[in-house]
Amino acid sequence: MALISALLAIALVVTLLTAVLGGFQSRNELARYDKHREISREAAQSILEYGRFKLEEDQNWLAEDPLVMEAPKDARGKPIFITDKISRDESSLGDFVISAQGRVFLPDEVPFELIVTNNFSNDESARGLRPHTGTLEVSTSFKGSRVHLLSNLKNAPFTNSTVAASGDISIRTSSVEFGTLDPHRNQIRSKRNVMLPVVENMKFRPDRNWQRNEKGTVWAFGEILVGPEDDPLPLDEAGTITGARFVPNGRTAYNVPTLKSDQVGADPKVDTIAAMSGGNYVVGRREIFFNDSSGTVHSRNVAVVMVDGVDLYFHQGPLDSSIPGIDYTTVRLKEDSPPLRANPLSEPKLSIGPAEFVLTSDVESPCLVKFPAKKKVVCETDLIIQGTSSKDLPLIDFVNPERDPKPSKGHLQVTEGSLSLACLVKNAGLLMAENDVNLQPADIEVKASVTEDVAIYAGHDVNIDPSLVKPSLDFAASSGRKLSFHGLVYAGNDFNFDTATGLFRPDGTSIDYDRDIEVIGSVVAQGEMKMRGPQGALLTYNPEFLNDVMEKTVRGGSKRLEVISTLEL
Repeated sequence: MALISALLAIALVVTLLTAVLGGFQSRNELARYDKHREISREAAQSILEYGRFKLEEDQNWLAEDPLVMEAPKDARGKPIFITDKISRDESSLGDFVISAQGRVFLPDEVPFELIVTNNFSNDESARGLRPHTGTLEVSTSFKGSRVHLLSNLKNAPFTNSTVAASGDISIRTSSVEFGTLDPHRNQIRSKRNVMLPVVENMKFRPDRNWQRNEKGTVWAFGEILVGPEDDPLPLDEAGTITGARFVPNGRTAYNVPTLKSDQVGADPKVDTIAAMSGGNYVVGRREIFFNDSSGTVHSRNVAVVMVDGVDLYFHQGPLDSSIPGIDYTTVRLKEDSPPLRANPLSEPKLSIGPAEFVLTSDVESPCLVKFPAKKKVVCETDLIIQGTSSKDLPLIDFVNPERDPKPSKGHLQVTEGSLSLACLVKNAGLLMAENDVNLQPADIEVKASVTEDVAIYAGHDVNIDPSLVKPSLDFAASSGRKLSFHGLVYAGNDFNFDTATGLFRPDGTSIDYDRDIEVIGSVVAQGEMKMRGPQGALLTYNPEFLNDVMEKTVRGGSKRLEVISTLEL
């Protein structure tokens, strides 16, 4: 019996010892597996980083010569990896797939396979990829430990924010809506403070393809105030109501991107430059006085163009039909004023440089100011175009050739001064000035194309308010369409939108400008950003207008790529 007990005890000890040794062996095998997997993952990540670096340097990497893939070397001159095989599957330009097989040295040799799916240069979706995106897919295997990584990339736009400013952002319009056409972001960012309307008048609208619960982010290096400054709403409550995140007192300052005038491109189809003299062009209708051959004084209300208050251009047609023997040398604005240097026109068209002023005799039609869309119109000094009254606002139109299947946009630039427009604007592609861009809040629709990116560029301030218009001109309240800008709106200093003017007409009544502002693209200011008025603001982030600007703002014409996500499959 004792012998049996002893044998059972020995068997139990052997069993326990076997289990312990087996545990040690399993743990050792697990440790070796983890080490092998870590080596395999390190190899995969190194190939991903190298591929992203090369695609930033050249987005046609491996496309032109798929048989060549450089072997990068370490500090001692030894290759980091070598490539054994490269193959290419191309369906169209800007849409191709590259496969590469090789070995990484860490110093252990790790086989890898890299697949590059490239749609970075394409404006259309291809192979299931959105425009300006691509993927890097890497598989590695080291001693049976396999790692498979997929990195989704996109061209980094000029800015990743719906609204961005280095100074305070103060939006005190009656309402504001922050929207986005990007499935990954809808951001309002300031290096200082952000002041927003009451939460009931604020909305965050995500992209229809938004895959996350987050609707948007308001980020500030300083404070964020929602509602009245003396009684702001707690941010956690504002977040609950709007669904957005409010992040005050950010730990790292957000650097607003800088854009210089020589980095702003034009439509590729704009191939010529046309010079135009700067000055103050006043367009509309005026009462003029003149003599006939007998010396009798007559007056007429005519369509006119005045340049710097001196030269007068007018449509002479209505005068010829009613009064014989007109002495044009006597034309003046007042009966007792000296004669102006009048320029009678036999046709209601006047060309001043590349601009064509169409002086219609119809009192209900605005004067057209036509700029050619195929030319870059450049003024060296200040350019102002305005009307004689609110009823006579000129209409600036960037006219495309009738048979142009792909119409180009216009380009109006002031190189050493400011651009001021107190008029209607349509079909513009780029309004640009080295100093300020001033716009009176009339009907304005400025649309950049995705190849131009920029709708407004000001080296100093962008001002959208009636300050250019004097109350003595009796401008009536504006109402109707919103002020619409499609593209990047960039201010090298401050951005100001203010329709709560405090201006008054001669009879003492206030001038209220009933206009919303809409920007589809992004609004960027190196200084402060202020929006104020009785109406609303609709600000929608659209990276499609911001992709190509980045190419001109980084060295060597390269492009920065953003990592949307990296998945381990």
